[in-house]
Amino acid sequence: MITLLLLGALVQDDPAALRERVAKLEALLAEKERTIAKLQEEIAELKKKLPAADPKKKLQEKIKKLDDDLRETPNNADLWIERAGVKLELDDAKGAIEDATNALRLNPAVPAAYNLRARARLEMGDARGATADVDESIRLDPRRTESWELRARTHEMCGDLESALKDYERAIELDPKAVGGWLGRTRVRLASGDMDGALADVTRAIELEPKSADAYSLRGSIRHSLGDKDGARTDYKRALDVAPADWKPRTKIEEALKKLGK
Repeated sequence: MITLLLLGALVQDDPAALRERVAKLEALLAEKERTIAKLQEEIAELKKKLPAADPKKKLQEKIKKLDDDLRETPNNADLWIERAGVKLELDDAKGAIEDATNALRLNPAVPAAYNLRARARLEMGDARGATADVDESIRLDPRRTESWELRARTHEMCGDLESALKDYERAIELDPKAVGGWLGRTRVRLASGDMDGALADVTRAIELEPKSADAYSLRGSIRHSLGDKDGARTDYKRALDVAPADWKPRTKIEEALKKLGK
């Protein structure tokens, strides 16, 4: 039909007829765009109803493969580090510590292994052990942003907000585009009562990573505390929109959103 309309317009010499043809084509195009938009909305709603894929299944399969690889090459430190990382994703902090330790026995000069073990120790509440690991990682590579973020987290856990703030600032200095440093400093400023500074930092984190559910939920809570219910509601909704299906704070944010109302 569109082709026929176009051909009809091309053979017309009358400007009025041409304008009429153009108007009809534009109306037809607008209608098709509306139809496409409705279909896209329907597809998005249907996708929400689909059962979420189990992310742990792929990780468990990866563990099995790494098990086989390590049986063949048990002296490969990189494989131990990789399996430590996967175990940490599976919430197996104890197993991650064991694998990272095996990697460090083979190669004691790998910052990534110290950082993995530090993260696992933090999960288990061992701030002192995590600090020792991160200190060694920083000694080996003082320009590794992750290490400064991790050490800041250990300071947070111990309630040393001043030291945590300094380490997050160092992480931001090393990599101002890394979201972790901004989110970390947001938490510290929030705990210190610096609401304006916290709001500025978390907003910067969102600018850097517009799909960070953690950043949106954090900013939502700050806005709620400041009495900005509309802003909090918007951020909580955005957090739920961008968050993966297995996002742990989902239920908590849904409850907070209900309390705020529509």
